[in-house]
Amino acid sequence: MKKNLIITASVLMISLIIFGVIFVYNQGKSSTNNLIPTTQNQSNPTPTQQSQRVNNITSSPIFDYWMSSDSMMYTINQSGQIQKQTPGAQEVVSTQIISALNRLYSAPDGNKIIARFNYPQHPIFSIFLIGENTWEPLPQNTLAAAWSLDSKKIIYLESKNSGGMIKILDLATRKTQDVVGFNQRDVALDWIKELELLITINTPSIDFPSSIWSLNLKTKALKPIIREESGLSFIWSKENGVGLKLTSLKQKPILSLIDENFDTLTNLSFVTLPEKCVIAQKQIFCAVPQNIPDGTRLPDDYYKKAVYFQDNIYRFDLTSGGITTLLENNSTPIDAMQLSIKDGKELFFINRYDSKLYSLPL
Repeated sequence: MKKNLIITASVLMISLIIFGVIFVYNQGKSSTNNLIPTTQNQSNPTPTQQSQRVNNITSSPIFDYWMSSDSMMYTINQSGQIQKQTPGAQEVVSTQIISALNRLYSAPDGNKIIARFNYPQHPIFSIFLIGENTWEPLPQNTLAAAWSLDSKKIIYLESKNSGGMIKILDLATRKTQDVVGFNQRDVALDWIKELELLITINTPSIDFPSSIWSLNLKTKALKPIIREESGLSFIWSKENGVGLKLTSLKQKPILSLIDENFDTLTNLSFVTLPEKCVIAQKQIFCAVPQNIPDGTRLPDDYYKKAVYFQDNIYRFDLTSGGITTLLENNSTPIDAMQLSIKDGKELFFINRYDSKLYSLPL
């Protein structure tokens, strides 16, 4: 009974904070100082329970998955072999073995991917085209890569001699264009607008600060977005202009709602990693740990698999303020990551406990 009371109290607290988030979101973004609402005189929305059965999609562990433009589901296992998931069957697409697979970047149209492997000894980036079922490597010494919004180009950072160059590869013409010299090695790229590239410097860690810079691809101007914040990780929706950011202040993780300029709209009272959330159609879906053990160092311990969580899954509607509990799980361990939405009807995720793909009806 005590456990149920704790869970109920947690859900109500999340409800209160998310209601404040909805207020912030709907008030606009003119001044950050005026965006933090008071909740004393506001009603507390009650979460709607929507208990659903979790469906197992894959019978064996996978590394990652993505959906193509025709809504077909593809998976890649730890060895780099690719399969197309069809109802009741699996079709092998590529039997190519890839050693030390580390990261997957799917194009917005889902018809091609970039894989980073042979990591961390000597990282290699390679493109896979679904229609052609072929792998094509990016230039040697590529340090980071990202897709354009139309999936027709790739921007990448290439290290040469003692410096580096950000370049754009046009997949149709196979021609490359130098953008700007950039001399950093530990970076991540996000092509968020036609003429704007985000550059994150340093892998998220509670021990080392990270920064985010914006590069104008036309003027070549660099400007700081976030300067040296520890434990920095984020997701950002290109469609909705809103995102989630995790940082660490004095070893304490803080989850914030941010606007399109990465300004903080409000800090949330619950903690989860942005990678355990997805933003779709003015809704935020999050896998929220029921409990985070004292002394957990986020995000490092999660990335190193030093800690596993037992998650509840919620849907937060940014328009209506409604909150739906999609999964309140107290039996089968579920630590959900790499969430995605298909056709607005299904939520997909990988369970870290068995690395298999699951779906949850919406």
